[in-house]
Amino acid sequence: MRCKKVNPEPRTLNPEPRTLNPEPNMEDRMDKWECPCGYIYDPEEGDAENNIPVGTPFEELPDDWVCPLCGAEKEYFEKVE
Repeated sequence: MRCKKVNPEPRTLNPEPRTLNPEPNMEDRMDKWECPCGYIYDPEEGDAENNIPVGTPFEELPDDWVCPLCGAEKEYFEKVE
């Protein structure tokens, strides 16, 4: 039995690739956050004393990370506008 050609038109692929889960804009992830004591967490500096590498966004800090000056937990920090 021979295969019969059903659709003689060639299929074309979408020329623009789609991204299913795009990464957030890196700029949006590099916001500074301020503790009530005045300490500012800056992702461009990280927190060397607590082994937080440069480039770590505030949102990716460990849940148990605290302000290196006063010990305040992350929930007390506010985004610097």
